[in-house]
Amino acid sequence: MTIQANAQHLPGLELAWAELHAAGYQPGDAPHKILAQAIAAASADPECDRSACGDYSPGPCDNPDCPARRDKPAPAVVNQQLTTAVCLWKREQDSVFYETSCGQVWYFTVGSTPEENSAYFCHHCGKSLEVQRLVAYQVGDNDIVAAYDPAGAIQVLVDFAGYGEDFDESDVEPVSDKVLDATEAFDQDEGKIIPLEKTLRQQLAELTEPAYLHGWE
Repeated sequence: MTIQANAQHLPGLELAWAELHAAGYQPGDAPHKILAQAIAAASADPECDRSACGDYSPGPCDNPDCPARRDKPAPAVVNQQLTTAVCLWKREQDSVFYETSCGQVWYFTVGSTPEENSAYFCHHCGKSLEVQRLVAYQVGDNDIVAAYDPAGAIQVLVDFAGYGEDFDESDVEPVSDKVLDATEAFDQDEGKIIPLEKTLRQQLAELTEPAYLHGWE
């Protein structure tokens, strides 16, 4: 079967791909195969229509073992922006606005989160929507910070405490659920266990930017 499609069809085809994925269809299912072939045609990828290699992912075929291109050198990549299957939304500090990885700013008039509005796809690029989440990390033996990734956790510690430059990502690990949900902690100054006004998880939920959380000696 020959599928006719061009670049004008590509945004709609990619949106349909995301909706198929959200609906539970798997690569190799008939709808996926048909849509992948249409995306390949719209992406101006005439060398492989996906039936040769069985790679039914969206976009131009990049399977190095594809029979249609196995012996051909990979094209040079110059100034090409990497893309992902999701659009990452990051909430601005102390506001209800979200910055999106496709370059937009968005906010909700009802509620303040995508979850509250049943928003699963970016309104602009059509990709699956994913909100960037802060994670509580323990850095070294004595500090807990909120960051988006281990490298960011080290940077938070350096910026706040003035040390930690010698740490690497092997010194960083996510805080356990037990610690996140603890309602009591040992107070070094008073020398006893005291109740906490908020759990670490509650403090984390209130943050919109990386921050230092707790430390001990």
